[in-house]
Amino acid sequence: PLRVYGELIVTLLLRIVLGVQVRGVLDAADLEAVDIILRDAYDIHKRSVDEQRKKQAEAASLFKFKATEDETDEQLLLAIFPGFADVFEDAEDAEEPSFADIPEDAVAVIAACHQYLMLQFGVLNSTPDVHAALIADAQRQALQLAASLYQARPELAAMLSADADRGLRGANVTALATVLRVATADIAASPDAQASGVRAEHVHDFYHDAWASEAVLLKPLAAAIAARAQHLLIEWPDHAVLQQISDMSTRLLQLPITTSVAKLLAGLEQLHERAQDWEAYASRDVSITELHDAARLIIRWRQRELNAWPHLLRAQELEFARRPNTWWFSLFSSLVVPESAGLSELVSAVDQFMQGSPAGEFRARLNMLHAFAAHRAAILAARACQEHESFSRAKQTDSIYGPLANAISYYVQYAPCIASQLDATMQGIKKDLTQYVKISTWKDVNPAALRASAQKTHKHLAKCVRRWREALSQPIFQIIQAYQTNAIASARVPQVQLVQLPLSGAGLDIAPPRSLASAGALAGASRAPWDANGLTIDDEMSQLLAQQ
Repeated sequence: PLRVYGELIVTLLLRIVLGVQVRGVLDAADLEAVDIILRDAYDIHKRSVDEQRKKQAEAASLFKFKATEDETDEQLLLAIFPGFADVFEDAEDAEEPSFADIPEDAVAVIAACHQYLMLQFGVLNSTPDVHAALIADAQRQALQLAASLYQARPELAAMLSADADRGLRGANVTALATVLRVATADIAASPDAQASGVRAEHVHDFYHDAWASEAVLLKPLAAAIAARAQHLLIEWPDHAVLQQISDMSTRLLQLPITTSVAKLLAGLEQLHERAQDWEAYASRDVSITELHDAARLIIRWRQRELNAWPHLLRAQELEFARRPNTWWFSLFSSLVVPESAGLSELVSAVDQFMQGSPAGEFRARLNMLHAFAAHRAAILAARACQEHESFSRAKQTDSIYGPLANAISYYVQYAPCIASQLDATMQGIKKDLTQYVKISTWKDVNPAALRASAQKTHKHLAKCVRRWREALSQPIFQIIQAYQTNAIASARVPQVQLVQLPLSGAGLDIAPPRSLASAGALAGASRAPWDANGLTIDDEMSQLLAQQ
């Protein structure tokens, strides 16, 4: 299956990354292996995109409903703070898409490994350890993929030899160690690490991510309540409330350990509420005493939720930073696969990619271009070595590397002003959110009152998150125009008229507009004023990115 094959490709790529880390060098054989793996991944993705486009064309003729602003707010609220009202409903089997593509997590690992290899070990200069957090996040996701790949071994049986399992003993141990690491992870310590100044590439999402060390606390409690309900059913076999309590407890026991704590909390609160219907009329002899423990666990998890709120803004920032991964294969097909490219088409495509960027994606998109420039340079270096020619001349004559390097030099100058504007916006929102969190405490010991208080708080927090998402979604060409206006007034840079480019597709293989006022600068027709210090483009890219 293509899904399993895609995960296998990611595993092979990570194996190369680990080998390069050990040796400390990316040699020609590694580069060739990486190219083969990435081209296979691109072929899988291209087949999927072709089929998706056919389906989108078919669906384009259907009537589309436009949501109102209130409905959009409600959708955002449910996306960030899901209520899990269906926790006890029978889960329907997810409909498998007719097309098979590489999973989003796998694409994120591919992009992270690609950046790490090319920027850390490529032929272009790069600041050491700048991308340590990036590869750490890639390794975390890759270990999760390795565990899923381990579970998919029956599907791989036809692709492997009979004695393959003997050679996979190390992988078996790694998969088991990954499961154990997830089960024993102390996620509660992660906010302290973030408070110490470490900007993690992953923030635990209380509402969607697994938290195994907390999830296991529910099992003995739910089992005790189920046993008590079953015991009482012996005396009152037809009692509907007792039967519901028994069924709900059993259902909670059946939820996997990877279920988010928020969903487990919703189920436990519903169970506690249903059990109160029995407790309202039950005597002390037939009371379900385990409900006191259930109330304490509810309070504990509400406190965990409260501790997670200060990191909502960082979670949104990381979500925007992951979005450019959807462009990765398009960039690969435009910047690595072809031997050469038309100047105007390449300049227009790269300009479209950057000018169409929201502010929250700008840094990630710029890093992605930098990685592809380094990849292109590595290819040229290997080719120059084989053909016994100058590496500098190979870069100058290549129809892709030159315009790409100039594009990076052009856009990197605006990174500080974009980051500064986002930081100023975040400080105001963060202050509002922090003050609101400080006054939100779980002093009430009534689970129903706690849930009502949390739901009220969610609405205010959703407003803060929406303000931050609006700032992250602001098109960068607006920020750049404002920056240029101020710069022109101070006579720091010459005026360059930017054109807002319509985005007609999600990839770069579409036909972008060809008339850009900034095309001359991107193509390197004249040396830009920020190159006046005499540095090479490669050195300057490294220094500018190191300052961010």
